[in-house]
Amino acid sequence: MSRTLLLLAIAFTSVLCACDHFSNVCSSGVSCPASVTFTAGEDTYALSELNFISFGDFTIDHGDTEGRTIVKGNLNAPNEGVSFGYALQSETATKPSLVVGGNVNWMVGETYPLGTGFFVGGAFTGASTLATKVEGPCSSAGCLDAAFDSVKNYYSALSSVLAAQAQTVTTSTLYQALQITCTSSAAVQYVSISTSDLSALVGYNLINCDASAQFVINVVGSGDVVLAGNNFPSGRVIFNIASSTKITTQSFVYGSIIAVNAALYQSAGTISGQVIVASAPTVVQANLPLCNSTSTSTSTSDVVPSTSTSAEQGTSTSGDSNASTSGDDNSSATSTSSAPSDSSTTTSEIPQTSSTSGSVAPATNGTRPIDCVFLDNYVSCATTGFDFFDRTLQLSNFDVIVFGDLSAGTGDIQGRAFVSGSVTLGNGFSFGQYLSNSNSNDWVLVAGSLDFTSGSFSDRRALVAGSVSVPSYLTSSVDRPCTNADCLDDITTSAQGCYNQAQSNLAALSDTATVVVGSNVAITCNTFMSNRNVFTISGSDLSAAQSFTLSNCMPQTQWIINVVGSDSVSFSGDSFPATSGDIIFNIQGSGRTISVSTGVNGAILAPSNSLTMDGGVIHGKVVVSSAQIVQINLVDCPAGSSSGSGSESGSGDVDAGQGNTSSQMGVSIVVIVLALIAALF
Repeated sequence: MSRTLLLLAIAFTSVLCACDHFSNVCSSGVSCPASVTFTAGEDTYALSELNFISFGDFTIDHGDTEGRTIVKGNLNAPNEGVSFGYALQSETATKPSLVVGGNVNWMVGETYPLGTGFFVGGAFTGASTLATKVEGPCSSAGCLDAAFDSVKNYYSALSSVLAAQAQTVTTSTLYQALQITCTSSAAVQYVSISTSDLSALVGYNLINCDASAQFVINVVGSGDVVLAGNNFPSGRVIFNIASSTKITTQSFVYGSIIAVNAALYQSAGTISGQVIVASAPTVVQANLPLCNSTSTSTSTSDVVPSTSTSAEQGTSTSGDSNASTSGDDNSSATSTSSAPSDSSTTTSEIPQTSSTSGSVAPATNGTRPIDCVFLDNYVSCATTGFDFFDRTLQLSNFDVIVFGDLSAGTGDIQGRAFVSGSVTLGNGFSFGQYLSNSNSNDWVLVAGSLDFTSGSFSDRRALVAGSVSVPSYLTSSVDRPCTNADCLDDITTSAQGCYNQAQSNLAALSDTATVVVGSNVAITCNTFMSNRNVFTISGSDLSAAQSFTLSNCMPQTQWIINVVGSDSVSFSGDSFPATSGDIIFNIQGSGRTISVSTGVNGAILAPSNSLTMDGGVIHGKVVVSSAQIVQINLVDCPAGSSSGSGSESGSGDVDAGQGNTSSQMGVSIVVIVLALIAALF
């Protein structure tokens, strides 16, 4: 078995079984209702096998659900490439990854495992290649209603049981972040919050909580719910939304959603977990649940003065490539303050935070958040315009830059891409869906050849220097203005020089935080007031990380993560707990492989290293030497920042490692004032 297939097989087994959020709760002593199964035709599914359940209609015009999806009503996928079950592609089982009780309108896409079909209760309209995969149609739509009603009754009863559990934590709100303090080591922690309070949050902070704990967020009230800002810092969370009739998600959501009475409007971002909703009028991306480390990580953060010793064993200042000290996976992560390097005990009166910065999801009206991409704002050459076939382009216009070949099965790049090699794409791939009204002409520049099985360039075009093999309906979307094969070489040379210099400048910055590594990486900022933080970590230590905790770090801060060494780098745990537009993973050296199988927050700057995605999604700019990808999304912007149009530059006029944008400075000043006021009480 190939490495990719092995990873997918392991991921599928561990995620859908060991990381089933609902089974975790029901095995903790709660009297859950007796579980049921779901049967369609000859196939029977355990509920833990299902990634997305809609008891009404399901509409998706681009994106995918990684696992299995069942829809009681109609499915409508009229535009972009859409796929189901991508994370199941290594399975040998033949159960469909898509079951629809009603009618299906689906134009472009794929189901996995490859070779399997999908169940349609009613009529199918769409692509002829998909029509051949329709299995088990009923005599009329609605033949699965009884099976769906049984599942809905189960989740309604389960939601009521969870809602009846008493809160086990104490909570408060600081800087629009929910501070959750655990008072016991219970395996399952219950949090109660109103719909309005939840909708106003931009982040969460776990205090004295076990990193392996399961959280249940019981949402009280019938008002609309908005999930925005940073994701919950633990992947083991259930949002139990019992009475609301509308949920809007605008960024990453790590955790499962049970909301049998609510319609889901996913305007942006990704949900990593099981989704159970009344209907799904707008779906973008739903991934399998994330697993957390089973190790214990105790955060000592609080809003009152806390004491830490700067010379504790296992803690070091990460000022060089060997600065991180590998801790035992079962040890508590101990934070250090910005004390002198002696054995004295110091007191910090600044509140320590885990993740409290707000975010604004990318808009869908043609704007793109260039102005909040930290990487390009700090690289002057990225925002320097150059003329190209009567167009004025900038490197900051591109969300994906690859200095070699790019390949993908299904999936998408939400923004623009420049590839100096060749591009090979499978079924249902799409570009630029968040830029559909932008006045820039090209989603994709390809210096080599383009081989595209099916998909779209939204309503714009691709510019290709080499040979082109695309379906007939895409022919009009491809320009070939070059008269020679090297017409894009100047862009490649400029881009390589620009980002190589940026990488060197970022690597030369001094660290401003201490790090204790292990399955949980504990990061302590030296100075709370800093609006830019830097720390160094090796590739192996980053690969071992399943979670991150931040202490003594100001909300709305920017992060430069210098990844040193020559070893490969793997992202497989929870994402870094900050706004994706504020993060740079500066993966240094050459010849390294970067593997992604989960959600990644932040830019990946690795111009001499290759990227391989086995799953998950990257929210951030990507600069690599070659890429095999699944999903690369636009960044989430920090609250208060502006989004520039696709044809405009960012505000960067300084080189990497210097300066600040005005919007970030403004938010930082406000937060500093709030922090000082809080420290007085």
